[in-house]
Amino acid sequence: MGQDTRVAHDYYELLGVGRDADAAMIKKVFRKKARELHPDVNPSPEAEAEFRSIADAYDVLSDDEKRPIYDRYGEAGLKKNHYEPQYSSFGNVSDIFSALFGEDVFGGGRGAGHGGARGDDALVHVELSFRDAALGAEREVSYQAIGECDTCEGLGAESPEGVSNCVQCAGSGVVRTVARSLFGQVIQESACPRCAGRGKIVTDPCLTCQGSAEQPDRQTLTIKIPAGISDGQRIRLSGRGGIGSGGGPAGNLYVDIAVTADERFLREGDDLITVAD
Repeated sequence: MGQDTRVAHDYYELLGVGRDADAAMIKKVFRKKARELHPDVNPSPEAEAEFRSIADAYDVLSDDEKRPIYDRYGEAGLKKNHYEPQYSSFGNVSDIFSALFGEDVFGGGRGAGHGGARGDDALVHVELSFRDAALGAEREVSYQAIGECDTCEGLGAESPEGVSNCVQCAGSGVVRTVARSLFGQVIQESACPRCAGRGKIVTDPCLTCQGSAEQPDRQTLTIKIPAGISDGQRIRLSGRGGIGSGGGPAGNLYVDIAVTADERFLREGDDLITVAD
């Protein structure tokens, strides 16, 4: 009987790609998931742990040497060839993305987040029956939001050679000025006006997005609506709106709930009242 090579983690399943996915698809899917799990968008410990897991998966599936070994022998084969998951115990998640792509998850340099603009919020309306509002439900919603340009993958340029560090802020995205106050000199930080806080200057703009690195994107998402929700309530999904610019965080998705009336029941607070004939 051959050796059992079943693995604890299916890297393809973690990333949500098929085993025939090419390098470009794997990179695109990882970048999208990384944005959703980045601590600037999702600060929960569970999100950080998942981020580290998909980083390990990407590290293997994007490597021409590691991927064939994993495909044939699984994680056991990687360990036998002295390939160990390296991101599970890495410093912080921004350092992981910098190690993988040479940049932070939201683009720009390490300091680009100081002056970045937050992404736009999105709003959808969901109508529920009285029963679904009482018991909870799932709904698939579609909405328009600003996303990363598919052509340049958020780079803003036709190629990596078409982007250079901003000379005014030295790639940090931040400029510092000294102001006088009653308490003495105060150093103020603001987004670099030359690069709009990105830390980069695009010299050869992407033909699709004209250098903005963004494009309108139709998003589809399945949301869980908690039991007992009331008519007129609003649900907030952090980081599910438009992407930020210049290192800024993504906007939020807001879901406005409308509950249809029921012929047999009324609701007063947490109480259900039966309507008698």
